[in-house]
Amino acid sequence: VRGDLEQKICKVSIWITASFDIPDRTGCNIKGVVYCEDTGVSGVVVSDGYQTTVTDSNGYFWLASQKQNGYVFITIPSGYMPVSESNASPSFWVPVTSETEVTEQCVFELQRVENDTHYVIFATDLHLANRDSSNADMSQFRNGFMVDSQALAAQYGVDRTYAVVLGDLTWDHYWYVQHYTPADYLETVADYCVPMFNVMGNHDNDPYVQGDFAGEAFYKSCVGPSYYSFDIGQVHYIVLDNVAWINTGGAQGVIGSRDYRRQFSDAQLEWLRNDLSRVTDKDTPIV
Repeated sequence: VRGDLEQKICKVSIWITASFDIPDRTGCNIKGVVYCEDTGVSGVVVSDGYQTTVTDSNGYFWLASQKQNGYVFITIPSGYMPVSESNASPSFWVPVTSETEVTEQCVFELQRVENDTHYVIFATDLHLANRDSSNADMSQFRNGFMVDSQALAAQYGVDRTYAVVLGDLTWDHYWYVQHYTPADYLETVADYCVPMFNVMGNHDNDPYVQGDFAGEAFYKSCVGPSYYSFDIGQVHYIVLDNVAWINTGGAQGVIGSRDYRRQFSDAQLEWLRNDLSRVTDKDTPIV
């Protein structure tokens, strides 16, 4: 705070969790637990986007990770949802921030839900950009989509309804012009009434950097994984990222041409093969 001005520097969340004494494992630099009501949940798939494992009978897991993506995530099992601070970003992922030689502990807390019968609201291309002075996009979104979709969720029942936003949550061109990024998007939808799963679109890449991995870094640091999966009831949902960011001419302070290719990375396809191989009932509907 300076005089009448204030600037948000960061957000700090403190979680009080159950205590688990998870032993180290040779060769693994990530260890953790998935639990519900102080009891470990077995058979939950855990991944860093490259390596994948499954929790043991205690709910424990270990990974030998290069920590490239800066996070670890779970495939939410049927009949559960993560205990989350906000529906805008369900806590199915946690950041990992230390060097590869440091062992980090990741904790996922679940709560039981009845979701065999459920509804999903699909939305896409929100393109939020904080352009109210000329376009009124924020007021239109708050008074339109937020009101209408939450009324629809209430009609179906908020305890059995979910939302999936299919990309372009923001508008890359306006990240720095209007100071509105994916982190601001999460604040905008923070009080949404049902869990909201997000998909990364081409406009959710950083317009100041070139290359796919660098372009998606900011999104992944706040919104979460660019590809992942979750189970709701008897349905397996898979989120993928088919944008390979190029952004010719992009540099710090310079918005590039924001060009890209439509393709899947090899790492993502390998993760997808692994994900599908763990769907043991081949009659499972897959979205």
